[in-house]
Amino acid sequence: QSTPYTGGGTATNLGIDMAIAQFNASPRPLPRNMVVLTDGISNNPQLTREAANRAIALGIRTLSVGITPNVNQQELLDIAGGDPNRVFTAENFNDLIQLLAPLSLKICP
Repeated sequence: QSTPYTGGGTATNLGIDMAIAQFNASPRPLPRNMVVLTDGISNNPQLTREAANRAIALGIRTLSVGITPNVNQQELLDIAGGDPNRVFTAENFNDLIQLLAPLSLKICP
């Protein structure tokens, strides 16, 4: 609640690439699940799709969570590797809380 919001662009691809680097740098065998929280409107959907594809090619299971009613469904689907069962949406951050239970079941069945 106290995290400052910095307005501006959304470089979702950079966030995905940073997560890939963290997975690759970990000396421990971690579950390879990545949940991307986004408004679904990145600066460059093509770069976002390419970054998600890199993650998937490395065996990382990607899930996308779109927050706000203005999400780009295609971008969410691209992040989730084309699997609509790994796409979740919430109208706002309060509704996001309602998603946590089903989302956690997708990650850790």
